[in-house]
Amino acid sequence: MVGFTADIDGIEHHANLTRTEQFLSPAFSPWAASDVLVGSATFTGELRGASSRKPGHEAITIVQDGSKSQTILVPSGVSDIVKPYWEEVVEVQTNIVKRSGRRAYILQNIRPGHDTTAS
Repeated sequence: MVGFTADIDGIEHHANLTRTEQFLSPAFSPWAASDVLVGSATFTGELRGASSRKPGHEAITIVQDGSKSQTILVPSGVSDIVKPYWEEVVEVQTNIVKRSGRRAYILQNIRPGHDTTAS
């Protein structure tokens, strides 16, 4: 059994989870079955673009040094984590996969970055 325990005023309170693990966190892979992991990359720049053409196909655009842009795929269910960084300088860690003969960058982590253009 999995659950939570809270200590409130010195008294332990237990809350057991009654759903199966599969219900709580369905199997998730941002990669297609044919994708091949080829490496990782980190980008620092301003989060300026976001698109959600259809569920499961979200992407963000990071603009580096004011002009060079990089599109990064965002796994389903992670878009709410990305939203607070809109128009902010961020550091994005990605996995690189080979998809249909092309490289795709898939978001693994995002955090505040340091503006490299400031003097």
